[in-house]
Amino acid sequence: MVQLVPDHQPNFFIVRVSSPFADENRRFFEYPIEIRYLNKELKEAQRLQRPFTVVIKEENGRLYLKVTIHKKLEATSFIAPKGALGLDYNDGFITTAWIDKKGNLMATKNIAIPNQLSSEKNQTIMEQKIVAIHKYA
Repeated sequence: MVQLVPDHQPNFFIVRVSSPFADENRRFFEYPIEIRYLNKELKEAQRLQRPFTVVIKEENGRLYLKVTIHKKLEATSFIAPKGALGLDYNDGFITTAWIDKKGNLMATKNIAIPNQLSSEKNQTIMEQKIVAIHKYA
């Protein structure tokens, strides 16, 4: 079992590792460590008794402490006026049109597409354009 206990110094924690090889007076080993990143979040998780995972891992002959804080994200919602987004694929560009719920044209935008590239580059560019359209919507 691994425990992470905050020390009195900023950014410092004590890692307690229980071990069957410890002596009778102490049933665990203690290692002081410094955590420079997410230490405020880690202390907050401990204060609020939120779950977090501590794993000691050996890589390249060194020991690393990997801490994962389990957070519950708040639900988000996107509220937009009812309407439609129209797409018109043309040779060399895509035209988008935003229409409100009454059928009034709100905005249009042309997105250029180079069409004389290799299929791999075309696919990458199309993916970028789809992301741009998604952000526009």
